[in-house]
Amino acid sequence: MKIIVTLDAWRSEDSKQATMDAEELPVRQLMMQMMSGKIAGFSVTKAIPLTRLNDPKFGLTESKE
Repeated sequence: MKIIVTLDAWRSEDSKQATMDAEELPVRQLMMQMMSGKIAGFSVTKAIPLTRLNDPKFGLTESKE
């Protein structure tokens, strides 16, 4: 399972987006870090499982341009 995490850098106004493999970062550890609001020097603003990216509830859909 891949999870897309939108990250805001602490010392920068640039937002960064990272895709993490659940195998690389155990889900329990990821959830604990998300709940504490910190992942490796970044604050988490949003995390969405890739399988739900096209779910209208999240307001994210693939562009068909």
